[in-house]
Amino acid sequence: MSTNNTVRLNKILRELNISLDEAINLFSKLGFDIEARPTAKIDINLYELLKIELKYITPVKPVFFNEKLITTPTVVSQLRKEYGVPENIFKYYSLNEYNFESIRDKYLYFPRPSDFNDPFDCNSELISFINENSKLKTNHKKIKKNFVDKFENTGVCCFSRSKESILMWSHYATKHQGFCIEFRANKNIDGINPLDVNYVSEFRKAEYFEKAERAIFHLLFTKSDEWKYEQELRIALTNIQSEEDRKVPYKDNDLLSIYFGVNCQEETINRVLKLIRNNYSSQINFYVGETLKNNYGINWKKIKWILKKITTLKIYSNIVDLNPFQAEILKSIKKS
Repeated sequence: MSTNNTVRLNKILRELNISLDEAINLFSKLGFDIEARPTAKIDINLYELLKIELKYITPVKPVFFNEKLITTPTVVSQLRKEYGVPENIFKYYSLNEYNFESIRDKYLYFPRPSDFNDPFDCNSELISFINENSKLKTNHKKIKKNFVDKFENTGVCCFSRSKESILMWSHYATKHQGFCIEFRANKNIDGINPLDVNYVSEFRKAEYFEKAERAIFHLLFTKSDEWKYEQELRIALTNIQSEEDRKVPYKDNDLLSIYFGVNCQEETINRVLKLIRNNYSSQINFYVGETLKNNYGINWKKIKWILKKITTLKIYSNIVDLNPFQAEILKSIKKS
């Protein structure tokens, strides 16, 4: 019996009206060595490729076989070679109170996948719990339920390769009113080292009983290609025992820059800058976004800030001229 991902070789022989030797030779010609046994399982993609080779069907998507529909560490490694290893990554922040707390206390939060806005992301249906080697070949509902229950103790922290996505600013940064933090990545073994998400065009299940670790990896790092614009990277934690375990600290110098959205209010900017001044010792850059006049994009304007003697913060651009009142504040700060 075939599964969603495989088909028996004897079925291929019947449907294509070829002998076992012919099939072995054809697969070898395509660069694949298969077991010379009629009951051997053949990947469905190989079968489709063989039909194209025999002109049994007309290829609709000639490059579909190159797409890695099951996400494995090898696939993610190939993505990293294709995209390059990022030295800097970005995380979008809304105006929720816990995001300001995370800046103050210097931690990354690892939410439950069940809290994600994409219902297909980390969906347990990406794993097949049917054991083909079992005599009963039944759906192991109890094992699946136990897996789903334990998966609630998983946390996933998401990042992006880009700070320029207008959609992500809208979805994850309170309609451009929030901010985006640039983090240092892949510099230390105990630093922030996320892996790329594999975007796929088809919903494919990984076999739990074939290799559980691979199936879980597939579950964590596979998303529909409709989300490809996010250029997402992520870190996953398992066996989380408490809410505090979801708060993973980072170092001062892991935070490089903060970008404020084009609709970000001065109150928000002031609050973030104060948190940085009071809790960080490393050099951090700040930018405010403004919409381009003749294009769909954002221009980032570097800013610097001045702390009054009380607690009020004021933001000035690098180029702006200070009025007399502001100049007096500067003088008093320099003297104190």
